[in-house]
Amino acid sequence: MKLFSHRKRPTHLGPYPLERLPRLSNPEALPRGRRGERPTEPRREGQHSASHAYQTYFDIYDAQRTGEVSERGPIPADPVERANHIKSGLYFLNADRAGCGIVPADAWVGEAIAGQDHAVVILIEHTRIVGEDQPGDEWIDGTRQVNADLRAAELAAVTATYVRRLGFPATAHTPTTSDVDLDLL
Repeated sequence: MKLFSHRKRPTHLGPYPLERLPRLSNPEALPRGRRGERPTEPRREGQHSASHAYQTYFDIYDAQRTGEVSERGPIPADPVERANHIKSGLYFLNADRAGCGIVPADAWVGEAIAGQDHAVVILIEHTRIVGEDQPGDEWIDGTRQVNADLRAAELAAVTATYVRRLGFPATAHTPTTSDVDLDLL
């Protein structure tokens, strides 16, 4: 059963109608600090788990966190239009949720990076639990969080590179290497 039609839906809004939810008039009033524990998985890694291969890919994406900034290209001056463009690209690349906003001063773990006061936040949901009798179950079990983290790291590295090609400084922050509190963002 189809709940929502996407035919006339702008791409930058994503697949879920979260714009219908009420908004805070003052987001700064939210309590700061850790938002709770990261999601945990109900099952442990199987003996054939693919988790041993993940660090190699995290290292690849973390090596691409920063890079050379190109000359500014012919892009819209409106920051909202730029944000919509970035979010549309992330939804095209199958991010589950994407958002853009200003980085709060207390989100920096260490020294704030000069010229980088906006954030693009990418959310990836866990894959579904496969039945124990299904092929691949022993590879996937226990790796759903690291799968989501790896996909988010990939999209972060790709997006930061794209933003640098547009002529803006950008650093990718991943679950394994970050200068900001990802949970706060």
